[in-house]
Amino acid sequence: MELKRGNCYEANLKELLANNDDLVLVHAMREITREYWGGHAFLLDKKANVIHDYSNEKYLVINKDTIYKEWNIQIQGQGMYFEYSKEETLEKLFKEETYGPWDLTYENPNSENYVEYVRDYFMKHFQPTFYEMDKKLRIKGAK
Repeated sequence: MELKRGNCYEANLKELLANNDDLVLVHAMREITREYWGGHAFLLDKKANVIHDYSNEKYLVINKDTIYKEWNIQIQGQGMYFEYSKEETLEKLFKEETYGPWDLTYENPNSENYVEYVRDYFMKHFQPTFYEMDKKLRIKGAK
């Protein structure tokens, strides 16, 4: 199965900047299939409790609670969920010179302690099959 990268970071950021509503931009890790995760961006309307997603030439409006459960969004997960106001979005855009992801550790392999984060936190909690395989390989390699 080939999964293509979408345009969620760019499309949703641009829509946030063009929109006058009280929306926030969200960058979050989501579970695409069992133990396979990827970063995603969308807009959140906290008052209406819905997300708006403008990715890939589509427009989706979905109940927040429903989609967070379906995507296994980890709001409290370490380095896995960030909300940005319009002002914060502009600051990040100019500082990072990219549409994102900005703070999702898993999506930023150049971030400090990336290997330790993936191995000791992310895989352990969200990819247990890979974590056990990695652990066995490291033990085998140490012999």
